[in-house]
Amino acid sequence: MPGSNKSPTGSNPATPGKGSRRTSNTKTRQSSGKSKTGGRTMSFSSAKSAAESVETPAVTKLRKARGDELEDTGAETPPGDLKPVFLSAPTQSIFGCTTDSEVTVEEPFKLIPKQAIVDDMVKRAAVSDFSVVKQTIQNYAGDSILIAYDPYFKFGENFYIALTEEAKERILKDPEREGGGEGGDDEDGEGEGEPEDLTVYEYQPPESKPWESLGSEMEIEDHIIKHSRDLVTMKVSRQRKLFGAPLVKWKNRSSHAGRDAYIECVSSSEQDSKSFELSRMEMETGVQAIQSYTTESAQTEWVFPTNAATQYEPREFDEETKQRLMQSEEFASTVETAKPRLDLGLQHNVVMNAFVDDWSLLAVEDTTFGSKQDGYLKEYQSFTDLKNSKNKTVTCMDWHPTLKGVVAVSYGERCTLEERVDNLSKIQLTPSLILIWSFSDPIQPQLILEAPDDICAFRFNPTDPYLVAGGCVNGQVVLWDISGQNEERLKRSKRAKVTKANTMNTLPGYIDESSIITPVVNYCAVSMIDQSHKNWVTDLQWIPDHIDINRQGQILENHKASCVELVTSGCDGHVMFWDIRAPKGTSNLKPHDNPLKVPNTFKYLDLLWKPIMRIPIHRTDGHGEHSPYVFSYRETQGDRSILPTLDAEEERQEEERRKQAESVGLRPSSPKEKKVLQGASTHYFVGTEDGEIIYLDWTLEKDTETGKLVHKSPEWVKATHDGPVKTLDRSPFFKEVLLSVGGWNFCIWLEACAEPLMQSQSHNCQLTHGRWSPTRAGVFFISKSDGCIDVWDLLDRTSDPVLTQSVSPHAITKLNPIKISTNQQLLAIGDSYGTLHVLEVPWVLRQGAAKEPQAVMSYLEREKERLEYMETRREGRLLEKRERDAKIQQQKQLDAAASKVTDEEERASAEREVQQYFTLEKKLRIELGLEEEVL
Repeated sequence: MPGSNKSPTGSNPATPGKGSRRTSNTKTRQSSGKSKTGGRTMSFSSAKSAAESVETPAVTKLRKARGDELEDTGAETPPGDLKPVFLSAPTQSIFGCTTDSEVTVEEPFKLIPKQAIVDDMVKRAAVSDFSVVKQTIQNYAGDSILIAYDPYFKFGENFYIALTEEAKERILKDPEREGGGEGGDDEDGEGEGEPEDLTVYEYQPPESKPWESLGSEMEIEDHIIKHSRDLVTMKVSRQRKLFGAPLVKWKNRSSHAGRDAYIECVSSSEQDSKSFELSRMEMETGVQAIQSYTTESAQTEWVFPTNAATQYEPREFDEETKQRLMQSEEFASTVETAKPRLDLGLQHNVVMNAFVDDWSLLAVEDTTFGSKQDGYLKEYQSFTDLKNSKNKTVTCMDWHPTLKGVVAVSYGERCTLEERVDNLSKIQLTPSLILIWSFSDPIQPQLILEAPDDICAFRFNPTDPYLVAGGCVNGQVVLWDISGQNEERLKRSKRAKVTKANTMNTLPGYIDESSIITPVVNYCAVSMIDQSHKNWVTDLQWIPDHIDINRQGQILENHKASCVELVTSGCDGHVMFWDIRAPKGTSNLKPHDNPLKVPNTFKYLDLLWKPIMRIPIHRTDGHGEHSPYVFSYRETQGDRSILPTLDAEEERQEEERRKQAESVGLRPSSPKEKKVLQGASTHYFVGTEDGEIIYLDWTLEKDTETGKLVHKSPEWVKATHDGPVKTLDRSPFFKEVLLSVGGWNFCIWLEACAEPLMQSQSHNCQLTHGRWSPTRAGVFFISKSDGCIDVWDLLDRTSDPVLTQSVSPHAITKLNPIKISTNQQLLAIGDSYGTLHVLEVPWVLRQGAAKEPQAVMSYLEREKERLEYMETRREGRLLEKRERDAKIQQQKQLDAAASKVTDEEERASAEREVQQYFTLEKKLRIELGLEEEVL
C-alpha cells in the first residue's frame, strides 16, 4: 500500500492485527504533528491517542440524528471544486456506496452516472441528499460524477463530491492530495515531496512503582455491598416420578405485585400444623369511604336444538274439491255466520285505519314543529388532499348512486379570469383531477380521475355507476369508465395500510410510494372541441332511464331502464343534448395500441362526439343570447308514472317485433320503434348568469316565413335575482316545485306560475348554492359565501332560517345532501380552499311529520292563490284605471263640445246686438233729420 511503513520485525506490537492500515494512519498523523510543531517528532503514545480519539462516522451520524452539539473536530475548508455532502443509509443503498462494505478506507471512490442522480432528485425532490447541489449537478459537463468516502470527516461530512472534471481527474491521479485514500494529505502542503519517515519504534514495557495510598480505598469500601444478616437458603426437591420434567425457573418478584405487599412461603410442617399462626407486627393498608360494588355476568340459557319448519307456499285444493266445498251447506252457513262481523270490520276500517303504525307516529308532531333538542349539524368527516387539492376550490361533488359512503369531488383553480390568462402556461401543466373518497380512508383517495382541463360539473350515471360524465372549462364533455378493478377497489371496506415494518427503516418524510399508490384513471372519450360549448360547462345532468329524446326534441319511451343521454349547459348561450350510444358502423373498430390502459368502452366517441340537439337561448328582444348557468326539467330519475302499462299480450307482441327486427339485422333500440310519450313535458327552466329565470320548450316549430324547423322562443323571462343563478333544484316530493338560489336571495317557484311563490329578502352576503332535503318536504339548505349554512323550514317560519351554523372559515361553493338510511342523513359541503366537509343532519331536521308533504303543499297552494288574487287585483286596478281614464277623456270631449256651442251663441248674440245698434242709430238719425227715411 502506498505510504505504508512496516518495521523490520513485522507488525507493530502496539497495534496487533491492524497491519499497514494502522501504521499508515500513524505515519500521517506524525507528519501532521511535525508540520505544526516546527519539526518536533510525535511520540508513539501520542499518535495512538490521536488515532483513537477520531470519532467514527457511525457515531457522528447518530449524534447528528439525535441533534447533539458536535464538538469542533477541526474540519478543513474544502477546495472550491469539492462539496461535502451527507449521504444517508437509503441513499447509499440506492447508489451502491454503502460505507465499510462497498466503499472503504482503502477504496473510497465511486463513479455514479449523472442521469441516475438527476432521476433521484426528480423522484424524491427535497428528500434526496443531492438536492443541496442540484443546480451544480445539472450543469455538470461529464456523464459520471465522482463521490469519495470521507471516513474521518475531514470536510465535515461522510462524503464529498467532485464538482468538475478537473477535480475528478486530480483526485483519481493523486487520491491522498484531497484527503482520500488512507488519511488525507499533510496540512498547508508541507508534506509534498518530503522523504518517507522510516523510524522504527521499539516497545518499552512500563516499570512498576510502589503503592501509594491516596484515600481511594475508603470510597471503594463504601460501595461494596455487605450482608447485614445471613442469606436465606432454600432447598427444593421433587418426587422421583417427576425426574426428567422441565426445570422450574426462578425469578425475582416485586413486593408490590402481591395482594398484601408480601409473599408468604410456608413450610410443609407449618401447613400441616393447625395451630400455626403468624403475628403481624406492622401492616399498612388504605380505606376509602365509597360504596362497594360487584361485577357479575350471565349468559343466555342454553336450549336444546330442535327441528323446525316454516310453510312458505300455500297449500291449495284441486278444482274438484274447491267446487264441492263451495257448494256445500257447511260453507254457506260459515259465510252467513261471519257476515255480520265482516260488515262491522268494514265499517271500522272506513272510520279509522286499523293497520296504521301508531308507534312510528308517536310524539313526531311535537319534535318536528318547534323542538330545539339536538338541532345542529354535527361534523362527521372531512376530506382534503395536501397534494391534489392545494390552492384549489371545490367545483362540484356527487355521491355514488349505489355505494354508501363514497363521494366524488372535482377541483378547479382558485383564480379570476385575468389571473387564469396570465398563468395559463402554469395552469395547463397542473393536472385536472376528480378525487373519489371513501369513509373507510379519509386520508388517501380511492381513485383519481384525470381530465383534460378543470372540471366544472360532473355526475355518476344513475343506472351504470361505473360511468362518469363531466364538463370542462374549455367546453368539452368527458367520459370515464371505472369498471373492473377500479370498481372492486371502491367496494372494499378497508384499505391496505402501511405496516410498521415497511416504515421503520425509512428516513423521516420518505415513505415507499408503492405501498400507498392511488390508481389514476384516464378519460376514455372526449367531445370534439369545435362541436362543444364555446365557454365553460356550467351544469350537467343525465336524462332519466325511462325516457329517450330524439333529434326533434320528442320524448320517447325507454323500456331498457338505462341512462344513455345527458344534457349540458354553458355560458355560450346553448343547451346541448348528448347520446353515448354507438352510431351505426362502429362495430368493426380495429384494435390499437393502448399504453395507458384506457378502456375501449367509448372509443367510437373519442374526439368524434357531437351533440344530437343544440338549443340556443335567444333573448326576447332578438338581440343576442342569454348565458345559461343551470337548468331543470320536469322528469326525474325513478318516476315511471308516464310510461304506459303493457299487458301480457302487448309485451309478447313487443318481444316478437324485437326478435323479428334482430333477425333481419335492424337495431332493436332504434328510435323509430319507440312510441312518443304524450304525457311527458318538454318545458324546462333555465337560470342565467344575469340572474334571470327563463321558462321555455325544447321542441321545434316550423317558421312561417322560411318553413324550416326552429327552436321556440322563451315563454316568459323573470329577473328575480341580483346575481348569477347557482341553483335550480326540484323538490323530491313535488316535481312542479323548484328552488332557485342566486345573488343575495332565493325564490321558490311553481311551474304553473310565472311569478315566484316566495322570495326572500336580500342577505348580508352572497348565496352560493341550495338544495332541498331528501327526507322533509318543507326543509332546504342554503350555503353562503361567509362559510355558513342556513336551514329553512317552511312549516316553522318563512321570514328567518331555523338554523344558521358556521361550517368553514372560507366561502362554501357546493353542498349535496343524501339519505344514507332511515336513521342517518349526511350533508356534503365543499369550500373554496379544497376541503370537503361531511356533516350529519340531526333527527329534528331529517324526520318529518306524518302529513308534512300535505301541509307544505297546502302552504304552496295558499301562496298560489295569493298570487292569483294579487294578479286579479292588479288586473282589476288596471281595468278601473282604464275606465277612469275613459270617463275623464269623455268628459273632456263633452266639455270641449260644450265650449264650442257657447262660442257660436256668443257670436250670434254679438251680431244681433250690433244689428240692433245699427237699427237704433238709423232711427235716431232719421228723427234728428240727419237722414231721410227710405220708403
